[in-house]
Amino acid sequence: MKSESRPERIATACCIISFFATGITVITMSVHTVVGRTWFNEWLTIAISGLLIPIGLFLGLIAMWRSQCSRLSVKAVITNILTLLILCLWYVWPTERSFLLAVRKGDIASARFALQTGMDVETLQLWGMGVKIPGHSSLTMAAENGDEEMVRLLLEWGADVNRANGHGDYPLYYAAWSGDLPTAQLLLQEGADPVALSGERSALHIAAMMGQLEVIDLLLDAGVPIDLADKQGITPLAAARISKNRAAIGYLLQKGHKTIFLLTHNDSFIYYRFYDLQN
Repeated sequence: MKSESRPERIATACCIISFFATGITVITMSVHTVVGRTWFNEWLTIAISGLLIPIGLFLGLIAMWRSQCSRLSVKAVITNILTLLILCLWYVWPTERSFLLAVRKGDIASARFALQTGMDVETLQLWGMGVKIPGHSSLTMAAENGDEEMVRLLLEWGADVNRANGHGDYPLYYAAWSGDLPTAQLLLQEGADPVALSGERSALHIAAMMGQLEVIDLLLDAGVPIDLADKQGITPLAAARISKNRAAIGYLLQKGHKTIFLLTHNDSFIYYRFYDLQN
């Protein structure tokens, strides 16, 4: 049996190492895709792949040169090139994190591309190491930013205007918090419940606390009772008083608000009237 020459042995060794580098890269991408792509493991994959793929491609080219383009060496080079293309696609393909980042930044094109590739429009932001705690939804994030265009895009793709995020808060609550009137109007037009309580307070409560007078007016026009009490019996005027927002206090009094807040104790009602503000 004819033994291999030294150049052939070098070419074979280069091909084996090249295939090994390609295999490690593919395994790394697969594991991180199954486990979940986070900022850390995404960049770890890129670092490992960015090191191994050039090495594999370089060794494959050396093998082609040494073996005068043997089948094995050509396969090694083609495999590394295909792996590089797969890595590029893997990196640019939308993930939940990249989708929510696009929503946060107001990147309409990237958010639309993610939705077109099958991203769930109701994706929740996850926090913490190990056990993940749900936070913002895409719609509440866009509403908090006061990004009417992004909110409109998410609604077009089927986002539920009355679905709470991981904190138990609704999109209208965040629109009231940000004071973005067009976004609040859009959410109400799409059927947002104006009296829904986010956690303990309604959108009117947070608008009063933040002094968002235009949003207060919009919510009152939408039929929200001016003395709507939250789960603790606090009314919008009381919320404005707690946050010491004089503009909201004066506006609510002008609109006819009388009760600051309502407390219950032993089934008896204790009312605090607006004249207590003077004390």
